[in-house]
Amino acid sequence: MNDAELEAEAVVRAGIVLRAYARQCARYGIDGSILPKWGAFDAANAASLQNAVRLRNEAYARNYPDDPYAGQRVIDNTLASRGLGRPSPEECLAAADVVGKLKTWNDFLAHARLTELGQVKTQVKACKPKRGAAP
Repeated sequence: MNDAELEAEAVVRAGIVLRAYARQCARYGIDGSILPKWGAFDAANAASLQNAVRLRNEAYARNYPDDPYAGQRVIDNTLASRGLGRPSPEECLAAADVVGKLKTWNDFLAHARLTELGQVKTQVKACKPKRGAAP
């Protein structure tokens, strides 16, 4: 993946993780306010989020042409490895704080870069441009 695709992967993961926390916090009656706030942010930034999903999917299709589910498996494994079951009240408070501070797309990008991009860069191989190739 190139730098833009790595960032798209981080954006997708960050969105899925925040949505998962919002759902679980509501499901267990800890904090039902996060899910509508995330939903509003998601709707307001749908085009940017869909662009990240598209870019990510194109990268997985290019890298795994015989496996149309490669990208989904990566997300499933990422979420499963976090063991998000019943969140603690402290986790819901932290998720509410994060979602509450998402006012702009740049706020979300900063969150994705801070929380997910490093992990993505350790798990996904970045492509190296060929020598003499145009950027």
